[in-house]
Amino acid sequence: SERMSAASKALEDVERELKKVELGKSTADTELQLARKADDQAGKTIEDARESIGTAESELKRAETNLEAARKTNAASEQPLRSIAFSRDNRSVATAGDDSSVRVWNAENGNPFYGFEGHASATFSAAFSNEGSLISGAVDRSVIVWDLKASWTVERIIGAGDANSPLADRVNAVEFNPDGKWLATGGGEPTRGGEIKLWDVVSGKLARSFTNVHSDAVLSLDFSRDGKFLASAASDRFARVVEVASGNVVKQFEGHAHHVLGVSWRKDGRTLASSGADNVIKIWDFVTGGRKKNIGGSDKEVTSINFIGYTDQALVTSGDGKVRWVKEDGTEVRAFAGTTDFVYSAAATPDGRIVIAGGQDSVLRVWNGTNGELIASFAPLPLAP
Repeated sequence: SERMSAASKALEDVERELKKVELGKSTADTELQLARKADDQAGKTIEDARESIGTAESELKRAETNLEAARKTNAASEQPLRSIAFSRDNRSVATAGDDSSVRVWNAENGNPFYGFEGHASATFSAAFSNEGSLISGAVDRSVIVWDLKASWTVERIIGAGDANSPLADRVNAVEFNPDGKWLATGGGEPTRGGEIKLWDVVSGKLARSFTNVHSDAVLSLDFSRDGKFLASAASDRFARVVEVASGNVVKQFEGHAHHVLGVSWRKDGRTLASSGADNVIKIWDFVTGGRKKNIGGSDKEVTSINFIGYTDQALVTSGDGKVRWVKEDGTEVRAFAGTTDFVYSAAATPDGRIVIAGGQDSVLRVWNGTNGELIASFAPLPLAP
């Protein structure tokens, strides 16, 4: 009996010790997993930090290059002006001087229109003709007549418009990357597949195709400010982001109940906006992939959205004839009156001072972005007989 009791007690002691060991092992395993996870996260954090440093260094070099170019341009322009002349409508002003160039400026805000180089020495006179041309005279004993209505010529056509075309069907969107070296096209055959392709601007050759991004026609494109990512919106109700270098889809944004008609990056690269045929604007956090805000205020399809400059404000158009300027939090900054029908698209200068939009009525309207006043309307020209 005593031996049995002693044996039982010894067994219980062993079991307790075994449980302690098992608990210790389990705790050690958990700590090991956490340590490995922390190590992986640390490695990712270090890699992200290195990438951020690399990006920052590239941005710094680019900024220094631009600054040096600006300094050279500024130094070259810091020479005496010899002649100033207003155009007949007083909307433009021409200047000529010792740098041998002739320049035309917006008389209202001072923004440059044209710069003409052709004289071999200081330019002493400039004047506008009754026909709208610009005439300049220089110390090199030359007089040059400059055509301010330069003609447009077709540089290149991509696609053949037939079964041999490299483009599957309609092209709904085109977008240059930030440095202008690449042109992205978006389209595809409705209900059968989306198409996104990247073209070399100089040669016109296809650089790459981004496959399996959308299952329906692509309707809008926008490059991130650094050119690393391309956002797309499509009829499949998704907005997606492709990493340009790899061609991989790195983020997808789901939530629209109808076609996604527009997409736009905020310049900070952390925020993306999409507009849909469900009458809604959605603001997305690119880093987390989550939705930050739903913005209403439209009675019909929200056809386009574009962030303005470096602000948190966007220009929005919709099928109810509205052109609006809204903040990222949904607050309406300004509405632009005068439209009479479905509006498809709008754009603003980076400083937001000029807004232009067009739609179903074929009228191009220009507004003062600071106060919403209509500046001009351009009706369609009659067709030649």
